[in-house]
Amino acid sequence: MTRLLSMALVTTMLVSTACSETTDTSQADVKADLIVINGDVRTVDPESGTVEAFAVKDSWFLAVGSNADIEKFKGPETEIIDAKGASIVPGLIDGHSHLTYGLNLIRGVDLYGVAERDEWLDKIKKRSDQLPPGEWLTGGRWDHTLAGDPLPTKEELDAIVSDRPVYLNDVDGHSAWANSMALELAGVTRDSVSPEGGKVVKDPTTGEPTGILFETAKTLITESTAYKDGTFQRDDDRQFDLG
Repeated sequence: MTRLLSMALVTTMLVSTACSETTDTSQADVKADLIVINGDVRTVDPESGTVEAFAVKDSWFLAVGSNADIEKFKGPETEIIDAKGASIVPGLIDGHSHLTYGLNLIRGVDLYGVAERDEWLDKIKKRSDQLPPGEWLTGGRWDHTLAGDPLPTKEELDAIVSDRPVYLNDVDGHSAWANSMALELAGVTRDSVSPEGGKVVKDPTTGEPTGILFETAKTLITESTAYKDGTFQRDDDRQFDLG
C-alpha cells in the first residue's frame, strides 16, 4: 500500500512538472499585443513589488517583470511603449451606493437615459399624479446634455406640477432642479446667498432663482425642515435607519 502511494506521488510530481514545463513553453510562444518597458510599475503585489515592464494580450496581463523578462513576449505586431520611468498603477474602480438617493428614485421619478425634454416632463407629470397630496416628488437623474439642451427651469416644472414641491437631482448628483413650491418651502429666494462651493442660479434679468442649484447650494433645500419632513423621513418611513 505504501509502495502504491509512493508511486502515485512520484507519478503526480512528474506529470505536474511536465505540465509546468509545457505551460511555460506555450506561454513563451504567445506574443503580446502590448508591452510597456522602462516603467515604475506598482503591481500592488507583495511578492512582485515594483517592476519595470509588463506584457498584455487580449486585455489580460501575460507577465510582469524586468525588461529582459518581458522581451520574450515581443512579436512582430507587438506595440511597444517606453514609459521612460513614469509610474504606472492599477486602475482604481469605485463602486458605491447612496441609499437615500436610491430611495428617492424608487419613490419618485427616474429620468436616466431620457434625452427628450418633453419625455422628462411627461414622466414627471405621470409620477406626480400617482403620489399622495403634499408629498415631495424626488428622484431625477436628468441629463440635459443628451439632447444638447440648456439647463431646465422652474417654470417648466411649474407648468406641469404646481401643487406639490418637486426636487430632482441631475444624472451625476452635482446639481438639482426644483419647482417654485420647493424653492418657496425651503426659503430659497432672489436674496439667497450662494454657499461656499455652490451656486443658486439666478435669472440675469429678474434676479429670481431659475430652479437650478449647483453643488453645495443643493443643501439649501435638502437640509430644510420642509424637505426632511416631506420626503423619505416621513413618519411612515421611520423603519429605515438613515442615520
